[in-house]
Amino acid sequence: MIINNPTFDWGELITNYEGKNIKIRKSEQNKTYQRVKMLKSLELNGGEVAFYCFTFQLLKRKFLMALDLEKLYEIIKEDDDIIYIKLTESWFYILNSFEENNKIVFQISLNLHYEYSNQAEYIEPFELQVNWKNGPTMKDWIAKIRLREDEI
Repeated sequence: MIINNPTFDWGELITNYEGKNIKIRKSEQNKTYQRVKMLKSLELNGGEVAFYCFTFQLLKRKFLMALDLEKLYEIIKEDDDIIYIKLTESWFYILNSFEENNKIVFQISLNLHYEYSNQAEYIEPFELQVNWKNGPTMKDWIAKIRLREDEI
């Protein structure tokens, strides 16, 4: 994937559906491309702060992916309020990160819990790749990302 004209904090997100749901496989959600902006920090509701995060849309839902500690939130808009809901039944893992030419690449496995009806709940798996421009500021940010701690 070629980054056309990136700045240090704007990158590209490529998603690829890995599940067996034929409706998703035949839809535009099977493979998506989005521009994403890396935020060093974002204050969420209740005073919680997410670090090294970006927003994206998938399956008609909007998410905030905090790379630091691997936290995933769904973003809900109610009137003029934005609410961030930490997802416990959906999760992601950073599989790999590396530098390649002019970019820093993250490969991520995302599993979205999706409730189609009261009788039908599924985990929809996606593979993600996020590319950012390889520069000193982004390298510094990425060096500070901590992996998820196992919850006891």
